[in-house]
Amino acid sequence: MNTKSFLLTLAAAAGIVLAGAQPMKLPSGGNTSSRKPQPVAQQPQTPRPRYAVPVNITPAVWYKSGTKDAFPTFRYPARKRPSYTVFAVYRSGDTSAHGLWQLGDSLGQRASACSRRNAAGKMIVQTNIGGLPKPAGDSLSFTLGRDSLYGRYSGQLEECLFYPTALRQVERIVTESYLALKYGVTLHSDYLSPEGTLIWDNRSDRRYTHGIAGLGRDTVFGLHRTFSVSEEDSTLSVQLLPPVDGSKPGLQPGQYLLYGHSPEGMDFGTEVAIADGGRGELLLEMLERKWMVRATRTQGLRTRLAFRRDSLPEADTLYLLVDRSGRGDFDFSDCYGPFTVPRTGSLILDLAWDPDSSGTDVFTFARKALPDRSRMLCDEEAEEEAFNGVPVVSRASGETDAECYPNPASDVLHVRTDISSAVLAVVTDGQGGVLYRKQFPGGSFDLDVRGFASGSYVLHLRTSAGVRRYSFVVER
Repeated sequence: MNTKSFLLTLAAAAGIVLAGAQPMKLPSGGNTSSRKPQPVAQQPQTPRPRYAVPVNITPAVWYKSGTKDAFPTFRYPARKRPSYTVFAVYRSGDTSAHGLWQLGDSLGQRASACSRRNAAGKMIVQTNIGGLPKPAGDSLSFTLGRDSLYGRYSGQLEECLFYPTALRQVERIVTESYLALKYGVTLHSDYLSPEGTLIWDNRSDRRYTHGIAGLGRDTVFGLHRTFSVSEEDSTLSVQLLPPVDGSKPGLQPGQYLLYGHSPEGMDFGTEVAIADGGRGELLLEMLERKWMVRATRTQGLRTRLAFRRDSLPEADTLYLLVDRSGRGDFDFSDCYGPFTVPRTGSLILDLAWDPDSSGTDVFTFARKALPDRSRMLCDEEAEEEAFNGVPVVSRASGETDAECYPNPASDVLHVRTDISSAVLAVVTDGQGGVLYRKQFPGGSFDLDVRGFASGSYVLHLRTSAGVRRYSFVVER
């Protein structure tokens, strides 16, 4: 085995990576603690970073896609009193402990790590930090796949990164996040991009910390994940689809789409009333389990959600509901859908994730509560049809109307109005599904329609006095 192929140099730019920026190198055994932290430039509609610190990582050993019979040994010069940080991704063959790796020097000092017990068949991300007990000799040797105490490893080693220094917390979080996203392993902690962006907040997203997986791309580790399924729960898989112009699917650096589910079971519970294609109200029973999607700069991406139908409850017809607000209460004006789920379990959602810039969307499944409990919201022939319980207001003589332009629109729809009170802007498609919902303080504002597919839409402006509707078209 060619040792040089495992001695890789990584680099990360401080803050958001810019085109043409030159990477900074971290000397072997060094760290970034002496560098003054630099603020991370914020991208629009991106979660606020909790760790605004530039990350610069250079492992001494990077081993990928190994086999259980490969025990490579790597040698390199050592400092006195060397410390280390080792990340290993593995799947144990049984519930016994086995040697993952061993670090030794020419004086016989050793450090080692074993696999976790009772993790048979499950993918694990394991991090070890430590140091040798006394000054090392002229060189260190790192052996992967065995150690002196637990012997030969039994299982599959997917990836291992060895750093000849004790990494800072921010660097450990970045590395663990990369490995977790790549292999679909759930971390019960924050997920952080190499650019310092918080892409999963364990505190605010703590209700959905099961089965975390997702799509993403970075320029530090070379992650480019366009398909994802969780190791913890294979009910759902997400795949990026090609753009509408037919080009190959891809993500830009810094784009992430993560998802996780709540701990509830797979039973139907709460009833919810949803607009049925603009024709009436459909009474549905929602699944107790909910999934949350956290989007980072991914507006407009098309995804395929594939579900294992055998893991979902029996129902004549299953529907998918999306709560745009991210709260998970599936309020009428926030809810997008329902989408009928084919019996094959595969559903293509051609929609923009997080169009209201809330940072999150929540979705779940539902079935009809009682077939005879659907009812019409109002008479289809009435000129002033109710919208979310508020009637459409007829414009008084001489009253100034809102102006929406350009129409057709492609990027931005400008809304100019003299409304001085707070206004709720809601955009629906031709089937009555809610695509966008945001509160404005009044006056004029702009709507970003870049995530909308070509077609006709209706803008609803709701105030305390009532609702006004305006039709507009999006063309590409």
